[in-house]
Amino acid sequence: MGDFLRVTAGLNVLYVNVPSVPASEVRAHFGGTPSFNYLSMPTGLLYVAAQARAEGWVRTEHLLDLNAELFKYRSGRWAGPLQTSFECFQTTLAQTVSFTPAVIAFSISFTSSHDTFVESAAILRARWPHAIIVAGGHHATSCTFQLLDHSVVDYVVRGEGEQVFSQLLKGLATGAPITLPGVYTRANRPADPKDLRIGPFVDDLDTLPDPAWDLLDMEVYMTSGANKTKRLGQDGGALETRVVTFSSSRGCPFSCTFCASHQVHGRKMRYLSTARVIAMMDALRARYRANVFFPDDDLFTANKARTKELLGRFRETFPDCEIQAPGGLSVNTLDFELLDLFIATGTKVLTLAVESGSEHVQQYIIKKRCNLKKALGLVRYLRDRDVIVRCYFILGFPDESLEQMRETVDYAYELMPDWSGIAVAIPLPGSEIFDEFRALGVLNDDLSRWGSNFDALRDFDTPLARADEIRNLAYDANLYLNFFANPNLREGRYERAIELFRDIVAAHPFHVVGLYCIAECLEHTNRAQEAAAIRAHIVDLIHSDSRARQMHLRNQAKMPKIREQPAFPEPTP
Repeated sequence: MGDFLRVTAGLNVLYVNVPSVPASEVRAHFGGTPSFNYLSMPTGLLYVAAQARAEGWVRTEHLLDLNAELFKYRSGRWAGPLQTSFECFQTTLAQTVSFTPAVIAFSISFTSSHDTFVESAAILRARWPHAIIVAGGHHATSCTFQLLDHSVVDYVVRGEGEQVFSQLLKGLATGAPITLPGVYTRANRPADPKDLRIGPFVDDLDTLPDPAWDLLDMEVYMTSGANKTKRLGQDGGALETRVVTFSSSRGCPFSCTFCASHQVHGRKMRYLSTARVIAMMDALRARYRANVFFPDDDLFTANKARTKELLGRFRETFPDCEIQAPGGLSVNTLDFELLDLFIATGTKVLTLAVESGSEHVQQYIIKKRCNLKKALGLVRYLRDRDVIVRCYFILGFPDESLEQMRETVDYAYELMPDWSGIAVAIPLPGSEIFDEFRALGVLNDDLSRWGSNFDALRDFDTPLARADEIRNLAYDANLYLNFFANPNLREGRYERAIELFRDIVAAHPFHVVGLYCIAECLEHTNRAQEAAAIRAHIVDLIHSDSRARQMHLRNQAKMPKIREQPAFPEPTP
C-alpha cells in the first residue's frame, strides 16, 4: 500500500461529508418518509481541505457531500435516477469522482452519523480498496476507540485538523514515519482512552486560508429551505435570501455540561481579526452573492468590544446584508447596545440559548448560569423592535426532576419569545452529562442506539424521570408554547403569527395544529371564509394522513372547532 501512495506532487484526496442524522432517517429517503431538513455548511472540513491544498500535498480533490446530495434528493433537486437504497445512492455518487483517491477523508461532526459513516466507508473501501480512510471531526475526537474498532478506519484525527491532516498527507506521500500528535491508528492507540491527546490548536486563526468553498454546491446551501430566513425591504416586500456560514473565533470559556465542543476547540478563546472576517464576507458576497451571514462560532459574542467592532464594520461594509445567529447567542454576553448593533445590520431574527428556566438547574446541574431575569428584558427589547426572537430550551438533564422541567415550560411562557425550541437532552459523547448518565448506569459506550431515530437516543429512564415522560412533556410544550399559546396570538399580532405558522406548515403539510392556529388568526382578522376553508382542509387531512390524525387525537381538546366534526374513521394507510 505504501508504494501505491508514494507520489511526487501530492495525493488524490476524496473528502466526504456525512449527514448529521441517524442512519434510520438516512434510509427513510429511499422508500420511506424522510423527516430531516437541516443543511449545515461543513465549515471545519472546508478549512482542513483549504490548508491541505495550500501546503501542496493534494494533487486532485473532490468533495462527496452526502448531506447536500440527500437534501437535493428529498427536495426534488436531484438530477439522477430514482434510488432504491443508500448503498445505490452512494455508489451512483461515487461514479462522479473522476480519479482514484489515495486518501478518503471523512468529516463526522455528530455521533448520530456513526452508523452512516461506517456504511459509507465500507462502500467506498469496496470501490477503492487501496485507499487510506481517515476520520476526523467532533465525533472522531469523542469516539476514537469506537471508530478504530472498525477495520475500515485507518487513521483518526483528533481535535482541530488543519495542521495534522496536512502533515499526515505529507507522511503518506513521502513514506516518512507518521508520529503526529492527535493522530491514531489501531497500532498506536493507548490502552486507556484517558491517555488520548488532540492535535495542536491553531493559535493564530488569521494564518488559515479561506475555507475551500469551491468544493461545495454553494447554491443548495445558500437557497435551501433548511436555511430559511426572513428578509424584508423598506417597503415590507420580500428580498432574495442567500445564506452562508462563517467562523470568526474558536473556543468557549464556559462549562455547560451538555456541550462537547471544548473537546475539539478548547476553552481558550481565539479570534480572527475583524479585518479578516470582513474580507471573507466580502469574498462570499462577491463570488456567491451572499447576503445573510450565520456565525458558527461556539461563542460569537464572547468579547463584547470585539463583537461591537465587527458588527459596526459589517454595517458600514454591507448595508444590504444582515447577520443572524441560529446557533443561539449567550444571554450573559449581551446588552442593549449590542442588540442595537445587530438590529442596525438589518437583523430580523435572533436566537438566544437559555436552555433551562430553573435557577437550580442553571446553577447546579448544567452550570450555564444564564441570567434568567436579564433574558426577560432582552427578549422584550428585541420583540418591541420587531425582531423575531427564538429561544432554545432543553429538558431531561441528569438529576433534573419533572417539576424543574415544568419550571422551564412556565418560564418560556413568561419569557414570550416568538418561538421556543424545546429539546430533550441528548448525552453527547465528550460532554459532562454523558459521563453523568453513564455513572447513573443508564448509558454505556455502545453507539448502536445512535443509528435509530432521535427519540431512541433518549430511551432510558433516570431516577427522577422516565424517558416517555420527558419526551411527552417536550412534545406537548412545543405545541402549546409555539401554537396554542404563541405570544403573537396572545398579543393580537395575528399577521406575525400567521407568518410563523405558515413556515411550519410549508415544511410539514400534515401539521393540523399549525393549520388550526392559522385559521384562528384569520378569523380574528375578519377572514372567516379563509378560516373555514382551512378547517375543511384539516378534516380532509385527518381522513387521509395518519400523522394528521394522530396529532389531532392528541390535541383535540385544544381544537374545539374541529372536535365538533363527526367522528372520523381511522385513516387508510
